[in-house]
Amino acid sequence: MAAKNGLGRFLDRLDLTQEQCASGAGVDQATVSRVVNGRGSPSSATLARIKRWADRQASRQKLPMDQRLTWDDLHASRTKASA
Repeated sequence: MAAKNGLGRFLDRLDLTQEQCASGAGVDQATVSRVVNGRGSPSSATLARIKRWADRQASRQKLPMDQRLTWDDLHASRTKASA
């Protein structure tokens, strides 16, 4: 099994599924899967939608700041995919 990136770890931490992320962010589940697995190159707009959704989830669950999804977490998957 491949190591998960920041989004994958975030979803695991909050016991959320890729489907929940996709539905909440308004993107396809396949897109979330590609981000989690570092495949493809999602647009900045797609990453922004996922980040906004993640921020809402983190706030609802009162997640400490050091455990929240960061832009670096998301951009790392984008950089890995384009390498």
